[in-house]
Amino acid sequence: MPVRDPRLEIGGKVTAKACHVVHLSECARRYGTNKHTKRLVGTVVDVMTTPVSLSTGRTSTLITAAYDFGEDLFKENTLNIRSVKAFVLPEMSLIEEVAAEALRAAEADFDAGNLMEEMVEAPVAEMVDPLAGTEPDTLVDTEPDTPVDTEPDSPKGREIPE
Repeated sequence: MPVRDPRLEIGGKVTAKACHVVHLSECARRYGTNKHTKRLVGTVVDVMTTPVSLSTGRTSTLITAAYDFGEDLFKENTLNIRSVKAFVLPEMSLIEEVAAEALRAAEADFDAGNLMEEMVEAPVAEMVDPLAGTEPDTLVDTEPDTPVDTEPDSPKGREIPE
């Protein structure tokens, strides 16, 4: 049995450009620079097929759908079938794929890091602090001598202007 077009089934999900669903000024107010590219998801309410020319047998198919603007706002509009596309779930974008791959790599590094930590723990635990047994008096000062003020500044020598 052939797969039917979801645009021709009542209750099917469709998408249409927002500028086809509402007036362009309303679309510009809501979506700004995306006014010509923003797509709205709608549910098919009615499908009408009418003959255009009896001599050629051509027909025109009009789809009435309720489009969701978010915030519980819906607009019902009738569009030609050429302006309406079947809704398909978006696949994972390239950015999401790269982020997922980076996450998998980070998890692998983390797991490998835990193994490395276990291997390194034993030698680190055996290390001894070289200064642990030394007396504080025997430590050598490696910084050059700097002059030290022995008298703190006192306000005696200063005069306060009045």
